[in-house]
Amino acid sequence: MKKKIQVLLLLFVLICFPLTTKAEETGNVQETCQHEWSDWTLPFHQTGCIYYNVTLTRTCSKCHLKESKTEATYGSHSWGKWRTYKKATPWATGKKYRNCSRCGLRSAYEVIPKRKMNSQEKKCVTLAKKFMANARTYNVKKMQSCFASKQDTLFVRNNPYMISYIRTQNKKKLTAKPYDITIIGKKMVVTFWISYPDGFKPLSKACSAMNWNHYSYATKAGQKKQKYYVKKYTKVYGVPKTNKYLNIYLRKTSKGWKLANATENVRNAINCNYPLALTEAK
Repeated sequence: MKKKIQVLLLLFVLICFPLTTKAEETGNVQETCQHEWSDWTLPFHQTGCIYYNVTLTRTCSKCHLKESKTEATYGSHSWGKWRTYKKATPWATGKKYRNCSRCGLRSAYEVIPKRKMNSQEKKCVTLAKKFMANARTYNVKKMQSCFASKQDTLFVRNNPYMISYIRTQNKKKLTAKPYDITIIGKKMVVTFWISYPDGFKPLSKACSAMNWNHYSYATKAGQKKQKYYVKKYTKVYGVPKTNKYLNIYLRKTSKGWKLANATENVRNAINCNYPLALTEAK
């Protein structure tokens, strides 16, 4: 029995002694190692360019000891292509930005310089500005001369009072500033930012009264009644300002650039919304 116990004790010593020695040797090597550290690395699951409270790790290439630390760290952004936030025009600078493909951060905006107009664009802008100036004084003849063909439905030439009314309102409230110029097919489009007198409510009320009482817009008696109704409802509702973008379309003719046509928006804007009032009146 004693021999068996002695044998077991001997086997235990032989087995444990090498392991203890190996552990001691490993500890001693790490303590005395002239460490050659790898770079600090991010955990594999971290993506992006800016991290907060991230645990970084590094390893010694000799003894394989690992170290870790927690801190904010920054990587380099991977910027994509510039994108236009606001395009530049001949009258205003634009803005552009770009995004990081890693973290999605948007860069600070950078300015796009104003662009220069070519000779054709300058001619179109000059003509469009001339038209808007004539609309402000409501000079029918000069407005018509800006078009490639007559726009008979554009102006209220058969009603002297309405011409006088619109002219008075436009002189007070119609303003137009060029905003942009673009090419669409074979047409040039000059865009204005305009303020104009919006007489829709008083004029639609006046037109409804005319319709209900079966007065003709073409006769002198009918125009006299219209004058009465327009004055009445203008006093009640007033004529507020409306702001909007307005496109003026031009096309090249044998006589040079001319306004292509009077769109519904143009007709309403230079006529205090009178065409719209005529259409909508009950």
